[in-house]
Amino acid sequence: MGIRGRSISWIGVVFSLTFYGVGTGFALVDGQNALNALGELSSLDAVLYTKNGLNNGPNTRGLNGAQDVALDVAGHRLFVSDSVNNRVLVFNLDGSNTLVDRVADNVLGQADFDSNGAAVAKARLSAPRGLAYDSAGQRLFVADYTNNRVIVYDVAAVTNGENAVGVLGQANFTTGTAATAQNRLRNPRGLAYQAGTNRLCVGTSRTIASSSTTSRLSPTAKTP
Repeated sequence: MGIRGRSISWIGVVFSLTFYGVGTGFALVDGQNALNALGELSSLDAVLYTKNGLNNGPNTRGLNGAQDVALDVAGHRLFVSDSVNNRVLVFNLDGSNTLVDRVADNVLGQADFDSNGAAVAKARLSAPRGLAYDSAGQRLFVADYTNNRVIVYDVAAVTNGENAVGVLGQANFTTGTAATAQNRLRNPRGLAYQAGTNRLCVGTSRTIASSSTTSRLSPTAKTP
């Protein structure tokens, strides 16, 4: 079930993430069965399509409010925003971009898989929503909804609970108030990264096109 080759559609529901085949090689049929899922597993890590909320606590298998996904095709990773648990989970994929298993390999926004508290800090998140991935710079952009900002992670190599390297919508990593201004954000939701122009589009109560090529957003820049 290679993600790239079969154009898998990711559908986030309250407690799980469901995979449908809708691209080349699949005949789309109304009401068709899903191919795979994350977040609803049995004790043997098999998918439970008829359960809701089983694994939604903070752990390596559960999701609570899956909002968005981003795919690293070259690095074979899937990023999932787990909003109610205030974190982003990272799942390793195999060479054909198929899930290796249904257990998360890394976490961003929390120090470990068993924590889910919200906070305004360089290594924390509060109700993350949209995700966008910059494949050339190996950067992950996270819409940190309640903190009214977009957080930028250097994900060339991911460490659990690592610090972000940049922030949009706030002057620093310790403030999270909303405002209507050219350099501020209010409850960012959707993100889209345009590689050709190096711009990030952020969906809020208004839509803002923001350059992402400044030094403070580069993977090597460590913003205080």
